[in-house]
Amino acid sequence: MRVPVVAVTALALGLTTTRVKKLAKLLLSPEVRRFIQDEYSGSVLPTTGG
Repeated sequence: MRVPVVAVTALALGLTTTRVKKLAKLLLSPEVRRFIQDEYSGSVLPTTGG
């Protein structure tokens, strides 16, 4: 799953447009965390944020 890596990289580089901020917030949501845990059964770990 490449989207989170791109979002984290964009934030690390200071590319903090409204769209990137919104994407980062969505990727760190409890719903996405549950989806990752249910769909990938431990082979992919959700980020803790921060």
